Amino acid sequence: MDVLEGLNEKIRKRFKTPKLSNSNFAKICKHASLAWCRCILIKLASITPLPESMDSTNQPAPLSNGLLLYVDLQPDELLISSPDGPAQFKGLDMNWFETLNRIKNIPIKQTSEENLETAVTLMKSTYNFYRESSCGTFPSGINLYTVTPSHVPIEGLPQAPPVIETLDLSIPRKLLLWVYTLVHGRYSNISSVVKYCDEMKV
Repeated sequence: MDVLEGLNEKIRKRFKTPKLSNSNFAKICKHASLAWCRCILIKLASITPLPESMDSTNQPAPLSNGLLLYVDLQPDELLISSPDGPAQFKGLDMNWFETLNRIKNIPIKQTSEENLETAVTLMKSTYNFYRESSCGTFPSGINLYTVTPSHVPIEGLPQAPPVIETLDLSIPRKLLLWVYTLVHGRYSNISSVVKYCDEMKV
């Protein structure tokens, strides 16, 4: 992660130099940014608690308005989101694919205590990625949505169905919102998350 972040920083500095801003260097920039994005994504998936690991006293924490944040990944779409197409990934170790494939409509709650320090460090890197991700084609297949849980049923009245809203955000913003929720254990809108990171200088 640190190596990729440092590499992207060096590439961005060179990319601002006119003599070096050619098509080949632009391609290198896109590959490096995509690699950084995928590294963050795999790290997030690896520290996101699965439903079977959630006990009844440690459920995803809603905001005061009752919203819960869910994540759903489509690894097949992630595979083909390369500047060079899916052929680039032939022979790739599929362990990371399995890590991503388990994230299917998962409610995001605070990560485990043993992973909390990792999550805080990851939030810093994700925030840097969000600020610096001006180049690159990022993978599709990363879906976030909020759910308003059904209210406690009232006797004699039908229970209202949950309200689901898909979040239409850029990939860097989705990753930042995901890691923020893992760290803090509660959902907040992306504007508040960005403001928090700006003020805390994450």
